[in-house]
Amino acid sequence: MSPPATLEADHNAAAPGAMSPVLGEPALALAASDAELQAWTQLDRMQGPGERRAVMLALLLTPDSPREEQAWGEECQGVMLADTALSLVRCLSPAAQPSAFERVLNDSKRAPQSERVALLRAARRLMCADGRVGPLDRLRWLYMRQCLADGEPGIGAEASPATAPADLESRWAAERNDRPGANALPEIARLGTSRLTAYLARMVPVVDPQSKVGSLGVTWHRSVLRELWGDDVPACRPPDSDQLVHALAEVQALSWMQRPILARTWVAYAFALARRRPATPVASGTSAAIPAAPSAIASAAPSAPGAAGATTPMHSSDEAGGASTTAATPSMPASAPPPGVPDMAGLHALRLACRMIDAPLPPELARMFVEHPQAPAVF
Repeated sequence: MSPPATLEADHNAAAPGAMSPVLGEPALALAASDAELQAWTQLDRMQGPGERRAVMLALLLTPDSPREEQAWGEECQGVMLADTALSLVRCLSPAAQPSAFERVLNDSKRAPQSERVALLRAARRLMCADGRVGPLDRLRWLYMRQCLADGEPGIGAEASPATAPADLESRWAAERNDRPGANALPEIARLGTSRLTAYLARMVPVVDPQSKVGSLGVTWHRSVLRELWGDDVPACRPPDSDQLVHALAEVQALSWMQRPILARTWVAYAFALARRRPATPVASGTSAAIPAAPSAIASAAPSAPGAAGATTPMHSSDEAGGASTTAATPSMPASAPPPGVPDMAGLHALRLACRMIDAPLPPELARMFVEHPQAPAVF
């Protein structure tokens, strides 16, 4: 029997202040509904430790998961406004919840260390309550640690057990001197970029029901890496937890000019492949054509996407994106996205990835979300 998977690699945590949350691109965002604006106004007033915990955990709940709902009630026991917080969160559409998640994290960064540690532990217990941790859950968890963890070495502090970002920077600087184009991504970043992209391919552009990488995900991974490095690209092999943390560190160590290039390439091909998605689910053995280069890709219409997601049982196959013998359950409300738009779980995963590598949301992606009305503009 495979050993049980854990939500995190315990020795990897985020250093506080290593990555400040950037709260959206309001100028490009979808308009908030009246119900969302009213909900945000009330949620912003919930600044007590218990209230913030109730809001954050409500945003992490897997729909139709009785065990997680039970865990939410246990974690929020004694919080007077907990039920109100849950009702308000449910007034937010899937397109608005990512901004709410980031805002609560931003508010919680100023909390005492004891509160932040308690919030992280409560989030882990809730995510694990039903025995399933999906790929989107893991990204949320890593982002929470990146924003809230204190006193431990973290994502971005160590690219690999033997290679520190400072060493990578010096090697990349030497490599850039030998390559045309000041903005070219360094060859040494290929493995980390491939692994991070392969992890996202479990959700982008479509969510695989078993949290594996489907044919469109493989095509998306190959298209992104071909755009960055040409035809000689690594295979699409999703990383385990430690490899994912190290991949994030390597990508975070890219320069402020290079990280947006990667983000734009991710998003451009995600939307291009979503427009080519067939009406019926793609079988894992089929193939999809590689789209045109990002420069030739037009933006998708800024309509609100639907929601879809997946979770997998907590065992070692989840770490590597492997198959599961237990049927997956949705981590977000299941509905078909509009034509030409990736699944909502994939959009959220891309948003989280951009946040974690400190890259602005590309316009096509920013147009898919409803931003908090007080979110500052990003330039």
